[in-house]
Amino acid sequence: MTLEPTLTAALPPRISELAERIAARGGRALAVGGWVRDQLLGADPADLDIEVHGLSAAELDDMLAEFGPVHLIGRSFAIRRVRGIAADLSWVEPPAGSAPLQDDDLEAHFAQAARRRDLTINAMGFDPLTGRLFDPASGRADLASRHLRFVDEARFGDDPLRAFRVAQLAARLEMAPDDALIALCARQDLASIAGERLMNEWTSLLMLARRPSVALEWLERMDQ
Repeated sequence: MTLEPTLTAALPPRISELAERIAARGGRALAVGGWVRDQLLGADPADLDIEVHGLSAAELDDMLAEFGPVHLIGRSFAIRRVRGIAADLSWVEPPAGSAPLQDDDLEAHFAQAARRRDLTINAMGFDPLTGRLFDPASGRADLASRHLRFVDEARFGDDPLRAFRVAQLAARLEMAPDDALIALCARQDLASIAGERLMNEWTSLLMLARRPSVALEWLERMDQ
């Protein structure tokens, strides 16, 4: 864990206020995923995702209603959007029987939640109230070495689209998947993915990668 106070200034308006209100109710809000990755790379940031720990779903929805109407997104309603808050908010279910969240518990809570992430570079979290950067899978070191690695082999296949996303990110970020990740991607069934989801990844690749053809080279190495 390191301190990255400069990331706080990069957050969109009202995110610090949101984090303070969540903390006042006993929870904690962390910026996660691609936004943290891109900020550390000095690149144009991806859309902001906020992960909320330490509150029940009802407590979170009640607090968010203070900002405006809450819109639930997705089949499992895992994502929440609120007018005026430039972020997608995801609720992390507390472990069964867990006590109220303490500061010392946050790092362990985040590390457990980060296991469901695809890549180490996407498994970092930033606390806007303390400036702490949580990096349980050493994603920052992988950014520096320009390597892509999976977080949890058993969870990677939760979404086979991740294989295509690895190739897309390899081209866009000019990073190289390691051999273990290439082998894991080769086992994913891209034919099972809905065409609309694949099209979204192709669009990101063509719009954001300097050399989109690099993704095709990685897909070939993955036997995809």
